[in-house]
Amino acid sequence: MANDGPPVVSLRADQVSGEATFTTTFRAIASDPDGNPLTYAWSVDGATDPSAAGTTASVTFEEAGTYLVAVRVSDGVHSASASVRVDVRDEYRPTDAPDVLVIGFAGRCGVAFVQCMPPGENRDYLGDAPQPGTMEAIAGAFEQLGYTTAAVDFRAHVDDDLARGFGYRAASDLVEHARDEWIRDFLDPTRVVLVAHSHGTQFMSLLAFDHPEVRYEYGVYLDAVCELWDFDHVEGGWFAARYGAQANYPRPLDVTGRACDAISVPSLIADQHIGDVVPWNVARALEVQSNRLLGGVADLRDNHRPDGSSGAQTGIATEFFDEAHTTVHRADSEAMNWVVDMILVNGFAVVGATSDHSVILQQRSTAPSRSPAP
Repeated sequence: MANDGPPVVSLRADQVSGEATFTTTFRAIASDPDGNPLTYAWSVDGATDPSAAGTTASVTFEEAGTYLVAVRVSDGVHSASASVRVDVRDEYRPTDAPDVLVIGFAGRCGVAFVQCMPPGENRDYLGDAPQPGTMEAIAGAFEQLGYTTAAVDFRAHVDDDLARGFGYRAASDLVEHARDEWIRDFLDPTRVVLVAHSHGTQFMSLLAFDHPEVRYEYGVYLDAVCELWDFDHVEGGWFAARYGAQANYPRPLDVTGRACDAISVPSLIADQHIGDVVPWNVARALEVQSNRLLGGVADLRDNHRPDGSSGAQTGIATEFFDEAHTTVHRADSEAMNWVVDMILVNGFAVVGATSDHSVILQQRSTAPSRSPAP
């Protein structure tokens, strides 16, 4: 049989652009002027695809980028090639990622609940149902607004405990997972919301400070207290055991070595607890203060931004409630009703956004008026 001329080939594809992940079928249309049998070799970006050997090939594109899919046909002497460029976008988060991720930190045992030895026996009680039902109430508010949610609560401790829940390091891992898989530079990133009670607020603020690359839509500070926090976690050696030298601690603990009276804020005489300073990457802060006369402990310091500013114009709302420290985190408390109402009123709309990414908080005219903390 004569073999005087090279084969001729063209390449067609079902889909040449789209959002990852998708599969495209390529079809080679080839002929040989001498009628010789043809063989086909496929490649993606120059790398041979051993799974394809005939006139068609199917390729799955899972990551964003521009890919060159080529086919080379041969009649044994002569060969010819054709290629198609495929553009793969990755602009939207995975379909199984939630609209809203709620991360919660419970407080110190012996205050929030009794008959335990802190901090080792601190547990993740915010997810308990029906009471306190804190996580369910926060997630439920966003679900009322039409969002899908995932809620994960953590205990006030650096480490995990099989019986008592996950600790701070696991929460940090979750934030990094959400950042890399659900947020990134997607057009529809998962929104992250933080909520904490009592000692948990120090861990919550620590998480936000230590991950400045992540935007947190809300930080819900349920009666932030810091008494004994340093004693439990820093002086108790837990951070040193897990992070080694102080320079390796999560920021700003890496500088101060403590959470209580740790941050200097302009215009404020005393240094502030980490849980009383709202990082700029927390867009909205809802602060609840209880009546110390009813619960023995309470948050007596209003939240501020790192520059000393506070109030609705900087995205901070603070309310005092005539309820005990052990009550304000309950789903049926006046405090939690106010928190849920504020979420329903403000949602995720960026109203009056500032250069520091905070937002102006709106409030219903029927919201409880502020009373001075005793």
